[in-house]
Amino acid sequence: MPFLRPSGPGNVSPVDVAIGASIGLMLIWLGARLDLIRFPYAVGLGITVVGGAVGGLAGAFPTTSLIGVVQDLWLLLWCASLVNASRTPAGLRTVLAAWSWASILWAALLIFAVATGRTGLAGTDGVNGPRASLTFGDPNMAASYYTMSFLIIWATAIPRRRLVRYGSYGLLLVALAMTGSNGGALSLVVGIGVACLLSLYRKHGLAPTLAVAALGMAVALPAVLVLSHAGIQQKASAGPSFIANSLGRSNGSVNQRTQILQESLQLYLQGWPLGIGTSATKPYMTAQQDPYAREAHDDYMAAISEGGMIGAVGLLVLIGAVGVRARRLARPLPGGYDEVVAHPGALLGALAGLALSGAYYQVMHFRHAWALFAVIAALALAGSDWS
Repeated sequence: MPFLRPSGPGNVSPVDVAIGASIGLMLIWLGARLDLIRFPYAVGLGITVVGGAVGGLAGAFPTTSLIGVVQDLWLLLWCASLVNASRTPAGLRTVLAAWSWASILWAALLIFAVATGRTGLAGTDGVNGPRASLTFGDPNMAASYYTMSFLIIWATAIPRRRLVRYGSYGLLLVALAMTGSNGGALSLVVGIGVACLLSLYRKHGLAPTLAVAALGMAVALPAVLVLSHAGIQQKASAGPSFIANSLGRSNGSVNQRTQILQESLQLYLQGWPLGIGTSATKPYMTAQQDPYAREAHDDYMAAISEGGMIGAVGLLVLIGAVGVRARRLARPLPGGYDEVVAHPGALLGALAGLALSGAYYQVMHFRHAWALFAVIAALALAGSDWS
């Protein structure tokens, strides 16, 4: 999933060759019985795609929107290929083991690239300065991948040897720090918190869980207020590189995203009720010479500004579809699957972190986000009759 550079038209990347092969193998494997193929999230994403297509046809950049629609459908097929490959405990184990071990190798490669000054491989020679992005092309996307992979390893207990697994956590944390992503760090904290609360709930019930959650909020809120203080920010910006490029720039990141949100809101009002079209935010901002001509950096805002009212409905349906399937993780898993996913709460934590990061990134375009959706859908189908 990290093999996103070099990229071609429509952000086509080397990883898409492998994704295309997986989709083709799924169709060949199940070609004789198409009724066996599962397409979870097709309704929600389908409505979103229709909204984006309608907005694109009515807007000024229909070609850009068409490319965005094709990308969305590609991600749906990628998700479906993983779900269908995970129709048995052995299949799901293979998918999650591949993800766990690959993420460890990608983290080690990033650390090696930064330590040896290989700026091209580390992804530190672009507009993001010393913030590393490896082959993702975006340090925030890299941070999201490492955060999610941390929780995948927790959920699966892969690697099996505890010492190796703890070392893997360390590699992923170092790689996350090298990206300089405040959002990635926040998503990891939220994900770990949700995973711990679910574990507490399953062992001790609702009342102790609510008490611990309230205590955590009481501690977290003052901590956030302290870290957001101007004096702390100034000291952090003059500190070591990894602190200066994460905590030290947090106020600037917040201000920039606030500006982008305001510009996106203006686009929503401009395109209402049909929207401006999928992936059309940046072209519109560029044409209007807005100060920050970027993508929306917010899945929730992008859904209504680009897809209009139809896109907003589609996003709500998609969120509901993920949420209904995620409820399965709060109950004991069937035999075989409970050995593959030893700590299902970590998957809910990964989902919670992803939902939070959707407010400051467009995570719905991340391939690893759809891989997580696929794992959750496969577990929701665990024990059901696929025939």
